[in-house]
Amino acid sequence: MRFKSLIKEVLKDYLSNFKEVLKGEKLSPKKIKSLSFERRDNEKLIRLAESLIQGSLLLGRLHAMPSKLEEKEFADDERHSVLIEEEKLSFDEAVNFLRAKLPMKKDDWRNLEPKLRFRAFTVAKLSEADFIETVKGRLALAVEKNESILESWKDIEAMTEDWGENFTPRYWETVYRTNVQSAYNAGRLMQHKNNMPPAWELLFVEDKRQSDICKGLTLIAGNGKALHKNHPFWETYGFPPYHFNCRTTFRAVYDFEIGHGIEIGNVPMKEIRKNFKPQKGFGGNPIEKESWWKITPEMIARADRYGITSDIVAQARELDMQSYFPELLKDYKPVHKSKTGGYVHMAANSGHNPEEIASAKRLADEGHKVYLLPSTRKKKNPDMIIDNELGEIKSFGFDEKHPNPTQQTMQTEIKKAGQHQRARILYLTVADHIKIKTVLAALGKEVWRTPIKKIMLDHQGVLREYPRQLFFNKK
Repeated sequence: MRFKSLIKEVLKDYLSNFKEVLKGEKLSPKKIKSLSFERRDNEKLIRLAESLIQGSLLLGRLHAMPSKLEEKEFADDERHSVLIEEEKLSFDEAVNFLRAKLPMKKDDWRNLEPKLRFRAFTVAKLSEADFIETVKGRLALAVEKNESILESWKDIEAMTEDWGENFTPRYWETVYRTNVQSAYNAGRLMQHKNNMPPAWELLFVEDKRQSDICKGLTLIAGNGKALHKNHPFWETYGFPPYHFNCRTTFRAVYDFEIGHGIEIGNVPMKEIRKNFKPQKGFGGNPIEKESWWKITPEMIARADRYGITSDIVAQARELDMQSYFPELLKDYKPVHKSKTGGYVHMAANSGHNPEEIASAKRLADEGHKVYLLPSTRKKKNPDMIIDNELGEIKSFGFDEKHPNPTQQTMQTEIKKAGQHQRARILYLTVADHIKIKTVLAALGKEVWRTPIKKIMLDHQGVLREYPRQLFFNKK
């Protein structure tokens, strides 16, 4: 109820804004559709979205922590569902309550929070813009039909009052429910990341509202049949939601359950493909690729149409995502998969050379998960995302014209990686003839000035890792 009442308040705020713009003007349908005004910075809606998404992720983590080993984990567990209690806690209080309940390091939350805030900001901004466009469309239709603007306005205001109408409130419910569920499921996966269960079970709501998308999957993987954690389904299709308003979720299956009401199915992918196809942009593994907080190409198209792309990019910069650009959201292709569990995915518009791709494969063979980012003309962006951190690839001693770079040259490149590309992981591939002490000296001079967390140094066939702290006393 609190969520619905706040949304209605936001809608009324925008309607009031429109009234001011329309006063005393005779408008044609074309002029109404092209009408623009300075949008209010609706902090209330952004904070609401932020609390919902943060709280849902934390709730997912909490629900993935059975109090006893033998206790079955339920996807609809409401033991700690403070976000849905009527008036006991505000949304902010609920988030703080959940954080206090979780064994979560401060650094983990500090790294995660900007992504949650960015997603919330984007969803709120696009929701506002969609609402404005809907109202414009309704008013333009009224003018085309020679209806009274006053009567049309009453109609619009009435629709915002009734949550059951096929108008904006239902749309908002869809948008927020989808994002909340994505965050909740990301939280569940994060909690299990370091202690993976042997299998996952999909849980379906089998009623007349169940979608055809999920119905096809129910016959294969539901009703007490789980899929092994290494079944290709999880890599190919990933985890719910699988479409807008998807109510399917999942839970961990433990050894003590297998053979006691739960069976591990070995369903061929051919059969799954025949019966199941998620909606475009859904599924995937949110903690593997962090795709759940990134905005989709469809969302970027809407942002461009509404003229708010710059707002979204500015918010990303404010949250230290300096390399964020809409063109980072294009398709990608898998180029390498190793036996160690590592892989290399490359953006469709990537500009990496063969040497950089070879470096990425080397990292994948060591078990790392690498996504080679696209190039952009607007600003030099990092080379990759490695293990969910921004990463940069640098090489010393392979340039035929300058086979012996000086320490100062190395320092300049390290500085670029940290201060310009904002890399958290720096991968250095160093030619055999280069003295390692020169490289370490250069790192000691520059790393402490940058946000670099870890250095991966590849020299003479050995890959060594150095933490940032090692260079604190080398200023």
